Amino acid sequence: MTPLALSLFVAIVATLISASLGAWLGHRLAHGSRPIRRALEALLLAPLVLPPTVIGYALLWLLGRRSAIGAGVERMLGHSILFSRTALIVAATIAALPLMARTARSAFSSIDREYIAVARTLGASPRRVLFQVELPLAAKGLAAGVVLAFCRSLGEFGITLMIGGNIEGETRTASVALYDAIAAGRSHDASTLAIALLAVGIVGAAASGWLIEERDRA
Repeated sequence: MTPLALSLFVAIVATLISASLGAWLGHRLAHGSRPIRRALEALLLAPLVLPPTVIGYALLWLLGRRSAIGAGVERMLGHSILFSRTALIVAATIAALPLMARTARSAFSSIDREYIAVARTLGASPRRVLFQVELPLAAKGLAAGVVLAFCRSLGEFGITLMIGGNIEGETRTASVALYDAIAAGRSHDASTLAIALLAVGIVGAAASGWLIEERDRA
């Protein structure tokens, strides 16, 4: 699998995971109690402010053979998830989740509380309110988060290199291949990868901004 194709595969899977988990976290951030909100905000802020090497090192320790979690996973799967495509998905999901969750929080917080109050007055359960009232109203904001999560997953580098390595055909993503090309002086390869990643980033940022503007106009 080529680096760009691998990056697309990883980004799609990581986006699906972060979209589901991030929407739930965003809802909790918007409507949860203050202690829960503070704990979640601190957890989600960490990947944004900590150096990727620190997060990667923590994951190496957490998922390595010497840890209970890493040893348990290896017994279940028959191999360590480190330096595998699974590790790439873990890295991309951790990088994308904060963006998705924080965008989802904004989307849910922007909903007029009167809609929720009316639905509950009519006897709708919290689950029904979520799926039939809140999610449709927050759809554009959530879509913006999904776009940002995909772009962030596609360009993830630091955590990916730490726990995924640079195995050709297996864990060499587009961002890692770009680093290799620059280091080796292959300017043509580096330019091609850089332009592809830049194009996705620009289109994604524009699409996300448009979705947020549409949400605010609604």
